[in-house]
Amino acid sequence: MKFNSLRFGALVFIISSLVLVNLHAVNADRQGNYDVILYTPETVSSNAQNTPTTHIVSYGGETTFNILVKNVGTTYARFNVRISSPPKAPWSANLEDNTGYLGTVSFQLSPNEVRSVTLHVRAPSSSSNCDPYALTTVESMPEDTCGCEDAGDVQVNVEGRQWVDCSNKITVLTIICNHKTPPMVHIVAPGASTIYNMDVINNGDVQDTYSILNSVPDPLWSAQKSTNSVFLLAGDSEPIQLTVTAPMGQDGDFTIVNVTARSQGQPTVQDTVVTITIISRIYGVDVDFNPITCPEHVQYVLPGKTATFNLTLTNKGTTIDSFTLETLDVPAGWSASLSVTKINNLNAGATAYFMLNVTSPQSAGLSERADIRVRGTSLGDPSKRDEVIPAVITNTPYFVLLEGLELVKYVYPCETAIFNITATNFGTVSDTFKFTITTDGELNPGWTFSLSTYQLTINPKSSATLVLSVTASCNALFNDKEQIIIRADSSAPPGSIGKLTDRITTTTIVKQVHKIEADGYPAYQSVDPCSNAYFTINVANKGNWLETVRPEVVDGPTGWSYTFYNWGKVVDSMDLAIRANGTFSMEASIPCGTPPGNYSIRVVISDSVNDRVPVNFTVHVNPFYMIKLNCSDPIHYVDQGDTTTFIVTVRNIGNLNDTALINFSKISGRIDWVSQISIRSVYLLVGQATEFTYTVAVPYDAMALEQLVSEINAQSAGDFTKTDRLNLTAIANQVHKINATISPPVISVYPGEYANYTINITNKGNGIERITLAMLALPHAWNYEFTQEGVKITELTLNALSNTTITLRIKTPVWVPFSTTNPTAGLAGNYTFNISVGAEGGFIPLSAMTIIKQIYNFTIEPPKQIKDAKRNDVKTFLLSIKNFGNGPDLITIALEDATGWGIINLKPIPINASETKGNVLELTVTIPNNARNGRYNFIIKGTSSGPIEFPVTSNATCTIVISEKPTNSTGGGCLDIA
Repeated sequence: MKFNSLRFGALVFIISSLVLVNLHAVNADRQGNYDVILYTPETVSSNAQNTPTTHIVSYGGETTFNILVKNVGTTYARFNVRISSPPKAPWSANLEDNTGYLGTVSFQLSPNEVRSVTLHVRAPSSSSNCDPYALTTVESMPEDTCGCEDAGDVQVNVEGRQWVDCSNKITVLTIICNHKTPPMVHIVAPGASTIYNMDVINNGDVQDTYSILNSVPDPLWSAQKSTNSVFLLAGDSEPIQLTVTAPMGQDGDFTIVNVTARSQGQPTVQDTVVTITIISRIYGVDVDFNPITCPEHVQYVLPGKTATFNLTLTNKGTTIDSFTLETLDVPAGWSASLSVTKINNLNAGATAYFMLNVTSPQSAGLSERADIRVRGTSLGDPSKRDEVIPAVITNTPYFVLLEGLELVKYVYPCETAIFNITATNFGTVSDTFKFTITTDGELNPGWTFSLSTYQLTINPKSSATLVLSVTASCNALFNDKEQIIIRADSSAPPGSIGKLTDRITTTTIVKQVHKIEADGYPAYQSVDPCSNAYFTINVANKGNWLETVRPEVVDGPTGWSYTFYNWGKVVDSMDLAIRANGTFSMEASIPCGTPPGNYSIRVVISDSVNDRVPVNFTVHVNPFYMIKLNCSDPIHYVDQGDTTTFIVTVRNIGNLNDTALINFSKISGRIDWVSQISIRSVYLLVGQATEFTYTVAVPYDAMALEQLVSEINAQSAGDFTKTDRLNLTAIANQVHKINATISPPVISVYPGEYANYTINITNKGNGIERITLAMLALPHAWNYEFTQEGVKITELTLNALSNTTITLRIKTPVWVPFSTTNPTAGLAGNYTFNISVGAEGGFIPLSAMTIIKQIYNFTIEPPKQIKDAKRNDVKTFLLSIKNFGNGPDLITIALEDATGWGIINLKPIPINASETKGNVLELTVTIPNNARNGRYNFIIKGTSSGPIEFPVTSNATCTIVISEKPTNSTGGGCLDIA
């Protein structure tokens, strides 16, 4: 008997009915119906043991729960029923008995009598400041008892859900839901996660993609959906998940997350599910028999023997918990022990396994029985406990026992396993036993079994032997097994107490058979030395399992080599399936010079246990003449007019002494190349080698890479058909010889003009040359280009003994007087540049000069006039000069129309390019005594130092005004009467 206990305070919520709401929307333009359902397979759930009733109401609504209270004690008792844990305000709840009384309900119950109580729960009128759910706990307790062991015990039932034993509380859940689909409610432990499973269903008649959205949970909570979108054909569905993780909060903390599936084809079509996740530390425990290893709850044993029960303990709460285990009601003289008495830190929903051993006393009476209670108690909430009651009966009138010393045997295919089974009557009366044999599942094909007898009468405390024969199939594979079950049934009358049946299982397992067979062909083969003999080896796996086979040459001629192949790949082993065939190809390499005769090769094929199967071959080596030529350096590069010598080895690789006949011929090349060979014949023993030379002279006029290819021929005197040939190649090296010149060496131009030079290149070598052209250095702002026939180039090819010309164009910079960006560009002067003409033989440097001619250009700024001058005065004019030319200049100064006037400081003035000399010329004038009053203009003329045939000048006028009456009328100058 199993006590089914509901532990109060647990929060597992199951809604028995589920409302599915279809959202339909028709879009005429799209010519299809878009519809979606977000289906919730389960609405309210938890890992806890309880399954209390859950009601759904709207805001301001009321629901009622029907609660039954039953007296399961053995005496008449009074019970009080009250709300021990009311819902949080503004929720409200009260109890009502069958008379309409509201409040704590009290009544008397006789044994097994049941009384009904109604719980009313009212939801708040609005969503402000209220939780979306309410937990209400109702408590019932006998007035005159205080525990489960007392006579006045109570059972509580909510709407037929489940009776509750050994406790006095039950909790119900009420949820507010104004949404189309009832909310999904999960209970989790602090810090734990829960997964909400939903299905997105395309209930329309067109394919569509749905966006999966979720609202943001409360702070410290997290929510993660499994996907962001789902594509569905019409009528299809796709599962999705929402994982909500709780913080390390307090009991009763919760979060609400909305999950919405929204049509992308028509966004007004959507469906939403509300999830409510509540934190609650719920404790629960379940103790039970292990259904696999301990299906029988009653065991029969002999006096002094032990019965073992395999039991389980499952944590039915929502949080990790530890549990104690104990045994109760152990009769005197009996012993009971548990494999463990405490289970620590068991996760929610996890199961632990343990054993109960019960030993009967040696003096046990007839059919003596022990009912042992095994109790598991939660340490998180000691009021949560559960029990099982295994029963052990001993010393019964009927008791059969089957035993065997060797119940597992190994045999080869076709072999028989013999099992000796002892049947013992441990009862107190003589009994006739019937024996039946069955297989564990279907009998393997080809297997047979038999039992020596199928019925025996055995006296009390006596035994008899049964012989079971099991023969394996001749086609059985390695590790094939057959389990034969022998069952003994007592002939006891119906209703008899005792161990009326027993069974024993024998196991027969097939051993691995290692057996391979091998043969090879051809068994005899004739070959020449310096060649290969090929053989095929067939291997068959005659065993009953996979086999790895390895070939090995264990005996053969010294110096021979062997290679094994499988499907063209070199291998050292091969895997063979059961009763499969495989093939090795063997290549035997016969060395040169092997004497004629028969040679034996012995190959063994080994399996995984090193069983060895021999395969023998015979190779006949034929008498053989063969000459071999070799030159380690068959290609020589030689300069013009030089000689080169090839060293050639001739070897007798046959297996008979022979004379090598040596000759040569020219395959390609000019006939004026001279060559000769050092020997024409040589006698060689088997394996003997000797060297000779072949000399080639290269002509002086050989072109680069011109070559002479010669063939050296060696012929066996013993067998003229056996020859060997060797090609030797002499190649003329390339001679690199390049000449280059540039002309003219000097060119003069004005700034901004081109200077054109001609570069002449001659290839005096014997091969094609690749010529590269490069300018090594050129002043800033100068440009250049190499051209040939008007096309720009930087490289070219030039045949042997030929020449070519290239134009180098130099572009000089424009002169800009008084430039601030590049003041030196275009200055007059001599400029030398370097050019590189490159080839494989090296580089040829060239240099040339470009002279930028000087531009002469200057101005003299006129001085200020001198007023109110007097006769005999000495006056000084200050002159300024600017040089606009691109080089230095020397300006010569002369004063015109100044006869009779004293002139001082008419010296030449030096000035640089783009230079201004201000107030640099002090022209001192002495006014004659007889000068008349008036304005006198003098012409100052400056002359450049440039070419005299094209003089460059600049004039300026200086003015003196005399306003004093003269004493004489003499004096020069140009009088300008004011």
